[in-house]
Amino acid sequence: QEFVPDPTLLFTTVNGTRWLSAAHECEWQGVTCFLEELRNDLEEQYHFCLFGVQRLVFEGTGMTGTWPTMLNLIPCLNEFEIHAQPGITGTIPDDFFNFKSIPDDPDDFGLLQRLGISENPGITGTIPDTVFNNEFMIRFWLGDMGGLSPGGVPQEWQKFTLLNELFVYGFDEDMNITFPSDLSPFLSDLRVYRNEKMGTIPASIGELPNLRVLYAYQSGLTGSIPSTFANENPNLQELRLWRNELTGPLPDALWPNLYQLEIYTNKLTGHLPPRMDQWTSLSQVQIDQNQLSGTIDPALATAWKDHLLWFVASDNQFTGPIPSTFSECTQLQALHLSLNNFTDDFPFEICQLRSRDGLQFIHADCLGYPPQNDCRCCTTCCNPAFETCQRDFVERRNLRGLTY
Repeated sequence: QEFVPDPTLLFTTVNGTRWLSAAHECEWQGVTCFLEELRNDLEEQYHFCLFGVQRLVFEGTGMTGTWPTMLNLIPCLNEFEIHAQPGITGTIPDDFFNFKSIPDDPDDFGLLQRLGISENPGITGTIPDTVFNNEFMIRFWLGDMGGLSPGGVPQEWQKFTLLNELFVYGFDEDMNITFPSDLSPFLSDLRVYRNEKMGTIPASIGELPNLRVLYAYQSGLTGSIPSTFANENPNLQELRLWRNELTGPLPDALWPNLYQLEIYTNKLTGHLPPRMDQWTSLSQVQIDQNQLSGTIDPALATAWKDHLLWFVASDNQFTGPIPSTFSECTQLQALHLSLNNFTDDFPFEICQLRSRDGLQFIHADCLGYPPQNDCRCCTTCCNPAFETCQRDFVERRNLRGLTY
């Protein structure tokens, strides 16, 4: 079936063949067609899709004009993405998302599985709720659409029963974005960040056994991290909740695959979880600027020794000695322990990891006379009593031959 795009929409020739050129449509920029080898994967009623358009993906191509109104007439379209096109203006028609794979079939809602719309500030109005008619959706991506009307993003995510990936980000308070709940059990990647005042994290977050990635930073989240999150998410790999208003303790979870933990700049309290030594894949830990307390169990560093790159726990209320077992973390590049209540000197065993290609950044409370934690290798020394820090203090002191 011949396809003619909206004549008001222009395309550049960057990295591709110009639209409406003499070249076959499947060679046009941003267009991908079904391949012959997919024949056996298509059910009989969809075999006419074999030589049709499968994907339309446009990113930063300099488009101008109004929203393309006829793309939903392409049968069998599987993916549609349009990103970073400030020259596109106007509203998205209500019927745009009524994609069809079988023409004139009122019960057919197409094969669209991946939809991405972001960084298009000229788009106004609302996102039509007909988008939820696409029952095969597995990836939905919507972000940084500052031209939309207040409340212009429908949030009936539960209708996407097969969803694997959900990205919704960069919306202000007027858009009323709330933390998604009742999501597909197949969801593996949830990124809802930079949305003002999203509320609390629902208990249903624990009903996502396949969740690997959760980004919800800078979103005004309040309340605690639900205990259900600790029990039913064994596949979690990345957790980024920084710069919110979260309270309460870290959940005592069993997350053996977690390698990135970023929860800094919140209001978390309590001790580190007892089962944290089972998070054996950790490579990046940033828990600074909270109100965490208690001691740091030496067994933690031993458990993380094969992967740990950063451990940043500054500006908390930790007590007791600094564990010398951090010296077992031979991949360690940064160890920030300043502005706490640690006792005793900084362990010399850790200093032996200092090298240009190894441990480069060490922060401790080694500023003051006498210092709280005397340190011979720290790159930044702080004084918790005055909440002040000084870079390269130890290096300059050692060069002058000063001792305490």
